Amino acid sequence: MSARDSLPSLSGPRRPAILAAVLLLALLGAGCGGEDRKPEARKGEQAAPQAVPVKVLVMRPRTVPMIYDYTGQLEAKESVEIRARVEGFLERIAYVEGGLVKQGDLLFAIDRKPFEEALHQAQGDLSRNQASLDKAKADDARYSALFKQSVVSQEEYDRVRTSYREAQAQAASLTAAVQAARLNLGYCDVTSPITGRAGKAQVKVGSLVGRSESTLLTTVDSVDPIYVNFSISEQEYLSYIRAVQAKHEQADESPPLYLVLADGKEYDQVGRAEIAQRTVDPRTGTLPVRGIFPNPTGMLLPGQFAKVRVKAEDRKDTLLAPQRAIMDTQGRKTVYVAGANNVLEARTVTLGAGLGSFYVIEQGLAAGDKVVVENIQKLRPGMSVDPQEVPQDEVGLLPDAPAASPKG
Repeated sequence: MSARDSLPSLSGPRRPAILAAVLLLALLGAGCGGEDRKPEARKGEQAAPQAVPVKVLVMRPRTVPMIYDYTGQLEAKESVEIRARVEGFLERIAYVEGGLVKQGDLLFAIDRKPFEEALHQAQGDLSRNQASLDKAKADDARYSALFKQSVVSQEEYDRVRTSYREAQAQAASLTAAVQAARLNLGYCDVTSPITGRAGKAQVKVGSLVGRSESTLLTTVDSVDPIYVNFSISEQEYLSYIRAVQAKHEQADESPPLYLVLADGKEYDQVGRAEIAQRTVDPRTGTLPVRGIFPNPTGMLLPGQFAKVRVKAEDRKDTLLAPQRAIMDTQGRKTVYVAGANNVLEARTVTLGAGLGSFYVIEQGLAAGDKVVVENIQKLRPGMSVDPQEVPQDEVGLLPDAPAASPKG
């Protein structure tokens, strides 16, 4: 018998079972050798998520000049309405509208003729009365002597005495009329009661003024010095008071004030806080303050807006976080910090005063903390990050220290 004859036949009912066994062995062999052939694919499935690069500002304590900026509005120290005090036709406007005037300068002239005539009339009446007064006085003296000698009766003396007193009363009345007429004549020349800047004339030449009311002619605002009104927050007020108390100084000794004008340049005069209301406005939580500045050249005008800059103190060991890094979550202020192993965490902070683009951090951060300063909306706590430090001046700006120096 040949070898071929001794092999079992693959035909018949056993053939499908043998083929299935061969395929199963092939698949098992392929599975056992898969890990050896593709290790890179297995490692890729187990790799950690890639760290997200973020820009951070490292918290470093520093001595910070506590410079506060406020929006202020200038106001004249004195503002006087100039009104007509007598009725008449306006003859002349004697000043340059918007120009500087001195105390006593003529502003308007009202027609004087009617008042001059009234004065002459009153003076004439007084002169005529003077003759009657002199006669009544002489009669009183003569009858007084005759009465003492019992030459005239009591009735005659009383009649002469009464006439003299009536003449005296008439003279007093006419004297008052002369004074009133002279005063009204003086009101025809309307002068400035203060030194300042005169506004636009509210009437034209030829207008009738002073009829039934004191017509407004113009307004004069004092120039030097000038007020500036601004408000500080309750928190800033408390911070300032505590700093003053720590130095054992008087709270009334306010720091100097500086002005930054609309062109961005600092005004060359230094001011001071003159008055602050003793109550905080409950609607805004602010304390109104009024400062006063010298204005010798008249550069500052009432109504102007300017930035009021106050340097309160040099605060040591202060941490600053940029305003754009602060998140407000249901009233809580938080920042993202690259923590241990560069895992992102949210940190609740307590904010102090705002300084330029930064906030003073009172609580919640420590020296060396890495605060995320960009794209915080796209981040979530627990993310792995790659912190990249940036300098402070790239993140924001602090207020410039005042350049002007107090002048005695």
